[in-house]
Amino acid sequence: MAKKAHKPTEQNKRQVKIMVAAGIEQPLMAKILGISASTLKKYYKAELAIGKAEVVTAVAAALYKKAMSGNVTAQIFMLKTRGGWRETERLEHTGADGKSLIPELVISRLDVPEPAKD
Repeated sequence: MAKKAHKPTEQNKRQVKIMVAAGIEQPLMAKILGISASTLKKYYKAELAIGKAEVVTAVAAALYKKAMSGNVTAQIFMLKTRGGWRETERLEHTGADGKSLIPELVISRLDVPEPAKD
């Protein structure tokens, strides 16, 4: 008996896009869908190619909406990741009168034995 040809559904296409965005490997995607890896590549070529970009775009759009509606956390995140903002702290450690914390050591004599001569 011949095996029935695979017919991709809209639900399967969406699932493949989500799996691509989540970083699921293609052999595992195929197992989840109950098809071979070659069938996955044949019928879901577009979803495999653009799945990550579509999901990232949708999440970015949702984040943008939150930021524009006044969500301060979303605003800060957008400015740091897309706007080049960053938080910096500069700490300088100095001793009295701005001098170094590492004391200057004056070593007049080293008690290091001479290497043995052969």
